[in-house]
Amino acid sequence: MYKYCGKKVNEMKKSMTWVFITVIAALYIAFITCDIFYMEQSKILKFISVCILALGSTFSGKEKENKPVTLIFLFTVVADIFFVLLNKPIYGIMVYIVIQLVHTVRLAIISKKEIKTEILKRVIPAVCLFCIGVFIGPVVALALPYAVCIGINIVHAIENNVKYPSRVNLSYAVAMLVLAVGDIGVGLRNIQTGFMTPEMKHVAYIVTWVTYIPSLVLVLTTTKALNFKEQR
Repeated sequence: MYKYCGKKVNEMKKSMTWVFITVIAALYIAFITCDIFYMEQSKILKFISVCILALGSTFSGKEKENKPVTLIFLFTVVADIFFVLLNKPIYGIMVYIVIQLVHTVRLAIISKKEIKTEILKRVIPAVCLFCIGVFIGPVVALALPYAVCIGINIVHAIENNVKYPSRVNLSYAVAMLVLAVGDIGVGLRNIQTGFMTPEMKHVAYIVTWVTYIPSLVLVLTTTKALNFKEQR
């Protein structure tokens, strides 16, 4: 009886996972289509997608390495309020730096490294670059520290998968790399040169969102939030 009930519950969880993915996929296709045709409705669809993913992150699991994930998604919602809804990129970048530091904590837990040491490895060079960036402009002053944090986190995530090969570590490394591709799109869209035409900036904007949501979904697959198979 208990075995039968457990099987039913597991099947229900898998069904809910597929429903969750289907909803996200539908929103993803919808807002990318809106972006292609310059439709303003894409903003609210994007924000709804991020909020749904944040809701899904609350089912990440109670394991120590999964506890930071909900915080990552909570800050992601806050960052996208600034980026997507309010068009205040400076505040958005500040929140994204915090997100990368939370990723740092999670990566340190996964690799069993000292959290304080790993944070210092990001913060010290980030502060140095910030001091240089202030002479260029506020966006650059924040973008450089963010680049340092995500760059080191990518290396750390790849290192984790090399030392401790698993589906979780591979998905995490790929998620960070995909997120970085989207960040390059953000940089190209905001670069102040004559090289980038309005059309090229629009393509860069689309690339950002084409990669952004998949990177968040990949992060969720490293937890128990998406119940396809056992995580490790």
